Amino acid sequence: MKKTYIILLISAFSINLFSQKNDEMVEDSTYFYEWDSETNDWVIEERDVYSYDTNRNLTEIISYEWDFITMNWVNYKFYILIYDANGNKTEVIYYDWDSETNDWVGSKRRIWTYDVNGNETEDFRYKWESETNDWIGDLRFVNTYDVNGNKTEVIYYNWDSETNHWVGDMRYFYAFDAHGNNTENAFYRWDSKTEDWVNRERVVKTCDADGNEIEVISYRRDFKTNGWVCNRCYVYAYDANGNETEKISYNWDSETNHWVGDSREISTYDASGNKTEDVIFKWDSETKNWVNSWRNVNTYDANGNETEDAYYVWESETNDWTVSNFNTFWTYDTYGNETGYTVYYWDSETNGWEGVSKDLNYWSKITTSISDD
Repeated sequence: MKKTYIILLISAFSINLFSQKNDEMVEDSTYFYEWDSETNDWVIEERDVYSYDTNRNLTEIISYEWDFITMNWVNYKFYILIYDANGNKTEVIYYDWDSETNDWVGSKRRIWTYDVNGNETEDFRYKWESETNDWIGDLRFVNTYDVNGNKTEVIYYNWDSETNHWVGDMRYFYAFDAHGNNTENAFYRWDSKTEDWVNRERVVKTCDADGNEIEVISYRRDFKTNGWVCNRCYVYAYDANGNETEKISYNWDSETNHWVGDSREISTYDASGNKTEDVIFKWDSETKNWVNSWRNVNTYDANGNETEDAYYVWESETNDWTVSNFNTFWTYDTYGNETGYTVYYWDSETNGWEGVSKDLNYWSKITTSISDD
């Protein structure tokens, strides 16, 4: 049985729900299927059921697996989400179902804190320790912001179970100009021997008058000189509407001390600003020219919703585009909710598309309790 996991969303409504306004509708449940190539049919795999509070915040997710022996749903995973008075998510607790004890067992836990401006200042991650029946530290992220709300620093910590303390791991710095454009980033790693941060990577950005990035140069650390060495360069171009129309990437050649072409991406857009096509080229060092590599074509409905995403690869023997491995289709209801997301796989043996997987996604009027259906 050939099985591949990708998602398709299909929404279903009872007749009375069509009279509800879109802002009263929430995603009620999702059913996950995968394609069975032996029976040529969709096979149910999993079901997620959602619960919300009166502010439309997602508060619970219960995941079930389909038991093909009993032909019933069995508990699989459980998530509890908690929010503060401002609607910021402050905690998520993850549980797994223990079939031996018939009870939920803690798995992971995340806690967030915020400053008075609503900026996320800390993100704590814990895992469940079955021996002590308690949460133990895993990861911690600390964020710093400037007066304009720009994130200027992120520090990553790991939990040291021997010392019961957080230990530095990675550190990122972000710099901004007077217009709020991100102009420079730096990445450091913690050196436990020197107990200090050591520079590893640096990125310098140049923006145009509209704040669009037109050049990005990355540097890596030279461990001999402890200085910066050129690594990669990205050059961007935009249309009059600010849409990115071209991106060229270069690698640094340390022997010639010059940038060498790597890849080039050209994008086109429709009158509504939707991206309709991406064409990727690779640099041919022998011919010193760009050659076709792959192509992505996007289709939209009258409301601007993406309805198809098709991929093609360049066939050098025929000098033409040929279909790639996957093709994706979307459908929507009258409210613009995504009702279908279908992924097909190209079967080169049959020279046709074969179903991969799908979900069934149900929408209903907002409720604050898990559905029984």
